[in-house]
Amino acid sequence: ALLMSGTEDEVFLKKEVNIYNAINNILERWNPLLQKKLITVEPIEVNGDEAKCVCNISEIDIIIVLNNFLLNSADFLEKASVDVRRINVSITEKTDRIIVDLENNGPPLNGIFESNPDKIFDAGVSTKIMKNGKKGSGIGLWISQMIVHDNSGSIRVLEKNNGFGIRISLPK
Repeated sequence: ALLMSGTEDEVFLKKEVNIYNAINNILERWNPLLQKKLITVEPIEVNGDEAKCVCNISEIDIIIVLNNFLLNSADFLEKASVDVRRINVSITEKTDRIIVDLENNGPPLNGIFESNPDKIFDAGVSTKIMKNGKKGSGIGLWISQMIVHDNSGSIRVLEKNNGFGIRISLPK
């Protein structure tokens, strides 16, 4: 119940959703947990008209993609040797698209992905090591990619020297 607004039917319906409001609501729900892990979520940076950051998407799709990014970020940031653990979200409103950049200042993408960063979206691919010593399932980012593609969008790894980020592009 903490991370979902409930399983009311409307969260599953595609409708006009303000991406800024949806992401902000999710971040507010996550904030107490992230603060316990000493992770700072910076205020969302909006480039363009916040009121026009609208896509035809179901809220559950946004929740699943954001939850996966935040869960991965929390895990990798705990292992990072940085003074301040940060998560940044920026939303850019374009004529026909909304661009969402999700970034953290944790470790950069593992070197095994250097020649093909988007391989992290393949099912079963993971470098995450769980607390029990087992490897991550490699399902979260694959599901995120499927969701973005089902909404006629694109998702890719951001090229960064420090930290990690993904860019999601969705049609208005």
